[in-house]
Amino acid sequence: MRQMLIFFLVVFSGGVFSACVLPLPDIGGADVSRPNYSGYLLGGWGAGILVRGYGNDRIQYIDVSGLREAYSAFGGDEVFDNLKPGIAMRIWYKKCLPSKTPSADYVEFFSNNPVDQPPRSYFSRR
Repeated sequence: MRQMLIFFLVVFSGGVFSACVLPLPDIGGADVSRPNYSGYLLGGWGAGILVRGYGNDRIQYIDVSGLREAYSAFGGDEVFDNLKPGIAMRIWYKKCLPSKTPSADYVEFFSNNPVDQPPRSYFSRR
C-alpha cells in the first residue's frame, strides 16, 4: 500500500515531470515556462547583472557568465555590456529552478531604450 501511495505522489505531483521551456530567440513560444525573475536592469557587475524586481524592488544578482547575449522580446540580441540601465527584463534560471545564487539560462529585454517601457502584463505573462 505504501509503495502504491509513493507511486501516485510521484506520478501526479506535476512538478516532477514538468519541463523547463525557454523562449526561442526571435520566435518566443506559446508554451514557455514562466520567468523566474522580472524587473529592471541596474547594471552589470562582474560576471552577472543586477536587477531590481518588478513589484517588490528587491535587488537580485544573477550570474550570466554562461550566456553570450540577451534577447529582445521583439527579435534581435545584444551583448550584456551594451544593455542600458533601466530596461525591463525577464530572466529564466537554469532548469527554471529557483536558487539563492541564480544563474541565467535565458535573458530577455523588452527594449534597449529605457524610455520604452512595457505594459504591466509583460512582467506576468509567459
